[in-house]
Amino acid sequence: MGCSAIGSSVRLILSLLAVSLAAEAQPAGKVYRLGLLSPAMAPTPEVAAIVNLVPMGMRELGYVEGENLVIERRFAEGQLDRLPGLAHELVQRRVDVIVAVSNLAIEAAKAATATIPIVMGFGDGDPVSRGYVASLAHPEGNITGVTLEAGTMLASKRLELLKAALPQAGRIAVLTTSEPVSHMQVQEAQQAASALGVTLVVVEVQGTDYERAFATMAAARGGALCPRHPHTQSRPHADH
Repeated sequence: MGCSAIGSSVRLILSLLAVSLAAEAQPAGKVYRLGLLSPAMAPTPEVAAIVNLVPMGMRELGYVEGENLVIERRFAEGQLDRLPGLAHELVQRRVDVIVAVSNLAIEAAKAATATIPIVMGFGDGDPVSRGYVASLAHPEGNITGVTLEAGTMLASKRLELLKAALPQAGRIAVLTTSEPVSHMQVQEAQQAASALGVTLVVVEVQGTDYERAFATMAAARGGALCPRHPHTQSRPHADH
């Protein structure tokens, strides 16, 4: 996802945060509490990550950390089993809204509270099939936000473009993950591969073990690599 797309998505998230914080009349001088939940390591300040961009954007909306805004940051630092506990910590801190970054964080926040507004920060795949919202038009519940979606049609189109660029490639490796949306894209790519007369070598990355994945691809003698990229399209979801 490019910087402009990230910026647009963050602006959507900020708009949804502002709506969530202003949903009910609040007394003058109230200090708001924003929870940030992420499975990753805490990024350094100069990194253009959502957990850094959101506080900056909140300042532009009049919410200044240390004045009328307290930010409760919780990072699982790659230990994904910590997310449920961290989500419960945010609930116990009585935050006004939670920004949950990634599917695992969204699921942990959803399990921790049915009343505190949750803003999805770059969830992957269809939020309806994942059970985050009732429908795109009428989410209901306490979850809204932005998801990142790559329709399965893009998987076949990428393969077509790769074959056009490398017509001699008879075996093409597909780097994928265990996410459901990845399996859908692989199925779409396999159908396109039959029409293009190429053989797919599907390699699933286990966690962050890319070294093993690339060794597997090299051993399979793939002529090209078609990575699976879910983060190509942002879609906002808001209550109507």
